[in-house]
Amino acid sequence: MNENLRSMLTGTAGLSAGAVLALLLTILRKPVEGDLAGRERTSRIFLIGLAAQCLHFMEEFVNFRIGFPRCWASPHGLKTSS
Repeated sequence: MNENLRSMLTGTAGLSAGAVLALLLTILRKPVEGDLAGRERTSRIFLIGLAAQCLHFMEEFVNFRIGFPRCWASPHGLKTSS
């Protein structure tokens, strides 16, 4: 296994275990009757947060995987034209 991959997996193992535990507890929990409006509000907030996290991940990928190598390779900083 690649050393970087091993480092990332062991570094996030605790968070991954917590996420799996939370998922299992959520699936096995009996739903509360009523309060459909509260459930819909919570779902909407969750989906907005999930969308924001996806946008943040995309921004990180673009900046650190594409932008920085170009910046470091150029002797004059950010230079996009060849």
